[in-house]
This record gives sequence, C-alpha cells and structure tokens, in this order.
Amino acid sequence: MIHKNNDCIFCKIISGERPCKKVYEDEYTLVTMDKAGDADGHMLVMPKKHVNNIMDTDIESLNQMMATVKRCPIIAWTTADTKELT
Repeated sequence: MIHKNNDCIFCKIISGERPCKKVYEDEYTLVTMDKAGDADGHMLVMPKKHVNNIMDTDIESLNQMMATVKRCPIIAWTTADTKELT
C-alpha cells in the first residue's frame, strides 16, 4: 500500500531508504520515535500513502492513522525506556 514520492523524507523513511527507530508498523501506517529527541517518548505516525499535508489526507488514511495512534501508547509504554509519552 505504499504510494511514494521520491522527494519526500517520510516516504524515504517508510521505504527503508532512511533509518528510523520503528515502534509499530502495519499495512497502512508506520510509527517511529522522533529523531529530534526534543521530548522523551515523542512518536511520529505516518501514513504509507504519500500525502502533502494533513489537509491533503483522505479520510480513509486519517482513520487508519487514528487507529494506529490509539494503539501506540500501549505499545510504547510496554517497550520504551521512558514512561513519558507525548
């Protein structure tokens, strides 16, 4: 289900061209720890379908992302070194 844009950093992360600390992955989404490290436990949820921004995202992709967002605190709480999630 990957729809890729070769100039998009997120597409490069999803395709494995760029490294990441993967937290969760399914057919529609990928969750990684934020590389910036500004906040302990901060994660990025990315749709595997390329979008320009959230306003450009179709409702199906948004629904899939929100379902993943709901799973992430439980996954991160049981696997992360930190107990502070944002």
